[in-house]
Amino acid sequence: MPSDSVEPPVEIADYLFSRRDAILQRWRMKCEEDESLAHVVVLDRIEFNDHLPMILNILGQRLRNEPEDANPVRLANFHGLHRWRKGRMLGDILNELDYLYDILNDELRIYHGYNSQVEAMVILDAAMQIVRLKEETIRGSVSEYALQQQIAAASRSAGLQRALDDLNQLGRSRGEILRTSSHDLKSNFGVIQGVLTLLNREDRSEEERSQLVEMLSRNLTHLQDVLVQLTDLARLEAGQEELHLSEFDASQIINEIVAAARPLAESKNLMLMANGPEQLNVRGDVVKVKRIAHNLLINAINYTSVGVVSVSWSSEDGIRWYLGIQDSGPGLPPNLASVISAQLKPQPEPTAVLQPDPTAGTETPPISQPEKPVAAPNQPGGEGVGLHIVKHLCELMSASLTVESVAGKGTLFSIRLPMTYSH
Repeated sequence: MPSDSVEPPVEIADYLFSRRDAILQRWRMKCEEDESLAHVVVLDRIEFNDHLPMILNILGQRLRNEPEDANPVRLANFHGLHRWRKGRMLGDILNELDYLYDILNDELRIYHGYNSQVEAMVILDAAMQIVRLKEETIRGSVSEYALQQQIAAASRSAGLQRALDDLNQLGRSRGEILRTSSHDLKSNFGVIQGVLTLLNREDRSEEERSQLVEMLSRNLTHLQDVLVQLTDLARLEAGQEELHLSEFDASQIINEIVAAARPLAESKNLMLMANGPEQLNVRGDVVKVKRIAHNLLINAINYTSVGVVSVSWSSEDGIRWYLGIQDSGPGLPPNLASVISAQLKPQPEPTAVLQPDPTAGTETPPISQPEKPVAAPNQPGGEGVGLHIVKHLCELMSASLTVESVAGKGTLFSIRLPMTYSH
């Protein structure tokens, strides 16, 4: 248990939660590098993570000195059962868990590097909690594995991924998206008209005129962005977009997009982190991949006021490659509820990367909006249209799109794209 003389390392818990997707991606990549764990490549992401996100959630509760909503040993029982039914050896399970907790300790060192002012006792307390949870995880997995050896349990189906089976439902929200965009355009036109009226008044000082011109420029830029997005959406819905396939390095492309977005993140004092292989050669439409990654990353930065935005990518099973963008923002805002279908907001499962706080409410808090429709440099706008564009681009490229969102914790967009195409 944490020492009474040490404050609960809440900030460490928040950091590890914000890095959850990157931690799990690093874990998988480390296991794939181990030739003795060749089975990893045939497991999809849901199977591979089995129950570990919930166990990591308990780590966060302990670091915050909160009540635990589950028994980690029991959860590890389920993890051991899963690996048994996949025909894995006991040594494989132990090696996998060693890699996971090595990465957690490494993330703790990274956090301390960014926050050197944190007292050593707080870091030591967090490290002890990691050691404690590792012992419970190993004990639970090994005991269940041994039990299954005795009773020769039949294998169970491990299809735990909630499939996205009704994306067409998003089409029914098109009218609402257009109404929202129309209101946005009218608001910007109203501001522009008002600014022009004020500029025509002769009693304005040069400083006031300069401020009005800057306001006019911001609104014209926002207006252009909305019109471009609506044009892109119209082209996609009309089937006028085609795939232009080529070989490219996905790691290079994503790193370039992250680098381009870094000034915006730094202007908001956000940690923008990227984790993926140094090289990931794929075949696809590089322009559309850039549009998807840029849309989701800028949206994540705009909606995150404090904390971390993480970008992760990897080859998932030799057939698909994965791109994940996670933020520590307020979660999916209510005004997008009709844009993102129920299938894109799944109920939390043991295999979900983001696990909500069981004591928190289920309603996502609204994001405050400015009183005047003047687009500030970092003001979010056109999110419904942008996500609709991402959805259509994913359909065009035979990619899957899933969303996990927890109120007050953040949102994770996960994209899985083919490594190559037959045409």
